[in-house]
Amino acid sequence: MPPVDTPGAKETKETKVQDFMIYFMESCYSNKKYNHFFNGLNELQATCLNDYNTNFE
Repeated sequence: MPPVDTPGAKETKETKVQDFMIYFMESCYSNKKYNHFFNGLNELQATCLNDYNTNFE
């Protein structure tokens, strides 16, 4: 996709995507859904490390 006037996640220096996701999940979802989401990310990280020997970032 060509660049536009609005910066994307890669161009944004002040806000980190992970900080936004934590804020968003805490603000918009129940604790159960929040935990389910982050448990899924932890499982994804474990799979990346086990299968590809690299972090998911």
